[in-house]
Amino acid sequence: MIKPRHDGRAIGYAAVVAIGITLAVGAGRPAMAAFAAPFVIALFLGLRVRVPLDIVTTSSVAHSTLLEGDEFEATITVVCRADLHVTLRVVATVGVGLVPGECNVVTLPPGHRTAVVRHEALEWGSYHAASFIVSAWLPGGLLVWQGLSGVGARVRVLPRPVRLRQLLDPSHARVIAGIHGSRAVGDGVDFAEIRPWVPGDRLRHLNRRASARRRAPHVNRFHPERAGDVVLLIDSFGDVSTSTSSTLNRAVIARAARAAWALAQVHLGSHDRVGFLSYGRVGSWLPPGGGDRARYRLLSTLLDLGGDVADGTTRWGTNPSRVVPTNALVVAFTPLWHAQSVAPLVQLRRAGCNVAAVVVDTSDLMAPALTPNDELAVRFWELQLMERRRALSAAGIVEVLWPAGGDVGHAVARVRQLSRMTSR
Repeated sequence: MIKPRHDGRAIGYAAVVAIGITLAVGAGRPAMAAFAAPFVIALFLGLRVRVPLDIVTTSSVAHSTLLEGDEFEATITVVCRADLHVTLRVVATVGVGLVPGECNVVTLPPGHRTAVVRHEALEWGSYHAASFIVSAWLPGGLLVWQGLSGVGARVRVLPRPVRLRQLLDPSHARVIAGIHGSRAVGDGVDFAEIRPWVPGDRLRHLNRRASARRRAPHVNRFHPERAGDVVLLIDSFGDVSTSTSSTLNRAVIARAARAAWALAQVHLGSHDRVGFLSYGRVGSWLPPGGGDRARYRLLSTLLDLGGDVADGTTRWGTNPSRVVPTNALVVAFTPLWHAQSVAPLVQLRRAGCNVAAVVVDTSDLMAPALTPNDELAVRFWELQLMERRRALSAAGIVEVLWPAGGDVGHAVARVRQLSRMTSR
């Protein structure tokens, strides 16, 4: 229910009535009372309905899954009294905006309760299309019912495949794929051969049919398992108290999420089990899995992460060292903005995980230094980042800088090379 408020004309009409009656009574001028009479009638008729009204606004879209840059139409339906004039002001969200040139104010006369507004998908993630500020009034009335009436339909914006292919070049993908082996000790699952039993063989590998046919115990042999667990980490620490820092935070996490998705595609293609973990202000955990199901779950988790960051959601997750398997390869994407970004990675390394950190360079997103104080602040910030990178190296974590505008494939390939060197 929306409570009414006075229109700006009501105050003016009341002032005219008060002045007219005062002059008519005090100065003995009846003509002023006659002049104020129409305004008295207007106030009486305009303020006759003063009860809260129920105004519901809903939105629907034809397709809820879109690509970055796609345009789509949202159908807005208003449910209210039939004799009301309605004006809708569309408030666009971060990841979904109005098409350039589209008016954000829609007026619906009595009898018309449906409007179509064209939107554009700007950034990947999961968003509401838009929110609506509704204003309604009666014809000739002096009251306005105004409030936030509803939110738009939920849409999922996917990154374009072309951008993903550019993010990780196939030549660099070949360097990464097929070189990650499981650190767990044990036999594989791919059958290789049957051979006679020797002391030390496990009873679980006994082939009963072959043993009965050959009248001697025989066991199954398997190829060593090459697939392993890979956990992709995204650092969601960052100050979202201001609009500027929130924009920077979204831009950095968007870069990290695209790189994580591209790297996941490579490892899933080489039959690794891929998991996902975001730690910081927005926490989420997806256990390692393989196949198409893991691919779809990972994409859904990344989209939800983008939507939560855009909405400013704070949802602290669990400690990474409690959920990540100790035999997993952990690849973290972090800008190292926060001092707490280092501690979870160090804990994972101490727990026995093979950890690699891709440090996202954010120098191109920062405002240029215009004064000597700005230059000093930038220098101090760079020293802090260098100190945090040294802390990662001191803990035995392989860290590589992903330069602004550079190819993440080079950074990941360098991480894999250094990981093999340190594991020997």
